[in-house]
Amino acid sequence: MKPYDLANIQRVLRRAGIEPPDGIDALEDEHGTTARLYRFSIGGRDHVAKIVDDPTLVPRAARECAVLSALEPRLDHLAPRLVAFDIADPTVVLVIEHVDGRKLSGREPLEPDVVDQVLAALTGVWSITEGEIVAMGLDLPSWGRGRGVEGDHHRRVERFRRRAESFLTNHPGRALAHRTILERTGRILEVVAARRVDQPRLVEPRVIHGDLHADNIILGARGPRILDWQTASLGDPLEDLVRFELESRATPRFADLEASAGRLPPNPPSRREIADAAVACYAGLISGFAGRTSDRRSAHEDLIFDRLLAPDQLPPIVAEALDHAEAVPRTVPTQRGPG
Repeated sequence: MKPYDLANIQRVLRRAGIEPPDGIDALEDEHGTTARLYRFSIGGRDHVAKIVDDPTLVPRAARECAVLSALEPRLDHLAPRLVAFDIADPTVVLVIEHVDGRKLSGREPLEPDVVDQVLAALTGVWSITEGEIVAMGLDLPSWGRGRGVEGDHHRRVERFRRRAESFLTNHPGRALAHRTILERTGRILEVVAARRVDQPRLVEPRVIHGDLHADNIILGARGPRILDWQTASLGDPLEDLVRFELESRATPRFADLEASAGRLPPNPPSRREIADAAVACYAGLISGFAGRTSDRRSAHEDLIFDRLLAPDQLPPIVAEALDHAEAVPRTVPTQRGPG
């Protein structure tokens, strides 16, 4: 443990009226890329302190403090309980109650009932509108700002094409097997991007997690708990849902995605909107890691890489999403009304 970490934890706890415990242990095995983690007991209950002092990560850590503090009543039994925090540039200290339960892993697909439990729990968060957030005085960024701007969509398409070429260089055997589908994805992504400019989804931005995957979930006695709210923002819940489905199910099908999207507030998205989101998410995941060599990917990313870019076949959900997105003309009006 770094001496100033111990001093910071003690200071933050005392400011909250809590006497610091005698023993505070570093969680070396759980050391993350965004925080140093420490575990200790207060009043017979385990707690975790997260310390962030990387200047590039401090804003996200501060956002997690703000989200857990402002949304605590709405996140009850869904997020860890915030006990104390301090944001003093250049260090953020966050103390939360330890969440007991089964820590899920992105190294293997989740059981269908677990996927359903997580999505059902999140509907409460996805119902929190931008207007409510403003009323709470919570300042959240908009995820995907500029989605209605043509230049932004153009950059996404170009990034996908560049990363697909990098994929061919770094993994020639795997990439050649997917060359046709990657070229098709690039063409359809361009259509989807143009359609999103012409027909943006008319739904009021809502709270989304922004980094929803199995490694950020613990399955407790009272249901799933979602960790790491550093990327919480205002956006389209469909983006959260699609990514979670693509990354979590062993053999996701488009029908699964449609069924899950049917629970989104305030009313279900159309099939075209679901297909467009699935194509964009698939392309985004490839842009994010398929162009990198294996030594630069995490174990979780390797799993998604192998599932979405399997040597022998394309996942059915991607093939179906591409078919649905391609079948809908650009001029078809959106079926979703204002949220």
